[in-house]
Amino acid sequence: MRPIELLRLIRNRLSPLQSAIDPIYRAMFEDNPHAMWVYDSQTLAFLAVNDAALQHYGYSKDEFLSMTILDLSPAQEVEAVLKQQREGKPFSSERTWKHRKKDGSLIDVEILGHIFRYEGRESVLVAVHDVTERKRTEEQRLALTREETRINVLTDFITSFSHDFRTPLSTIKTGLYLLRKDGTASEQRLKRLDEQVETLETLIESFVVMARLDSEPRLTLSRLDINTLLSRIYGKFQGRLEAKGLRHRFSPSPEPIRLVANEVELQRAIENLMENALVYTPAGGEVELCAGLREQWAAVEVRDSGVGIEAEDLPYIFDRFYRADKARSQAGRPGLGLSIARKIIELHQGHIVVESKPEQGSTFRVLLPLQPIAA
Repeated sequence: MRPIELLRLIRNRLSPLQSAIDPIYRAMFEDNPHAMWVYDSQTLAFLAVNDAALQHYGYSKDEFLSMTILDLSPAQEVEAVLKQQREGKPFSSERTWKHRKKDGSLIDVEILGHIFRYEGRESVLVAVHDVTERKRTEEQRLALTREETRINVLTDFITSFSHDFRTPLSTIKTGLYLLRKDGTASEQRLKRLDEQVETLETLIESFVVMARLDSEPRLTLSRLDINTLLSRIYGKFQGRLEAKGLRHRFSPSPEPIRLVANEVELQRAIENLMENALVYTPAGGEVELCAGLREQWAAVEVRDSGVGIEAEDLPYIFDRFYRADKARSQAGRPGLGLSIARKIIELHQGHIVVESKPEQGSTFRVLLPLQPIAA
């Protein structure tokens, strides 16, 4: 039987005289494991209190009996308490009330009240049930539901947006192709238009990926070899690195590293780090992709000798759409690559950290558990 139901049963069996003089019912009040008290319905002063209430609220008996209900009520509840008094109603469990303990902490309580005569006064016998944890759990569940709804709505919007946006982009690309064939537009202008179209396509794809990752708390996992994965990624970037005049190197792990991971998403995360290094490393610089073991973690590092990142920007570079400095903001990137990389690594229960100094390059380090951690 729930505490409030038990207390309601006790209340229903009390008569006005028994509640005041019957030792059996007095014992039920004093020894009840739930907080109980008696207060004067006119003055709201406490007339009796049991040990459970004293322990729960943190007061001594003398302190408690020197107070009124208003002393337990925070400012926002005082008017509601006085309204109950004016209407001559005992407090009930129809709503929750807030009480303040002696240490200043606030709790949520349900109250069951019963009007009776105590020592010649019209009084109210009160049983209190602390529901703070239950309310906190309910609020967390409600917040989670709201967040899931928000993510679903956003995902649906982005999916529809990306579908509608790709149609005019295809038309623009077709127009660029025809202009190039016609030969009436300068190659420089056409190249700039190509770059802008590519940026829009990357932005749309990034939106879709991030929305999907937000709405999928778990990834489908399989076994993979990290050296094989990194070799494939390095091969995709070699041509672009050379075209930009960058030195490059791939340093695989000297020993095989087998992981349980989502190969597609993990490749996307590391490619985003490589893309970041490629974009922000000037010609003549160097980019390195390497792997190794660090205790119970597989470590993947992307190092570059590029523009680097100011210390004050480092805590924010994984935030969505954040761009650190002038050099980065002029690069025309959508600002989601690092956010997507971190999201993917976190879904693998791993970590991603960065070490960087302005004009001295950056090292992005990914740490992935060798054994999947139970969710």
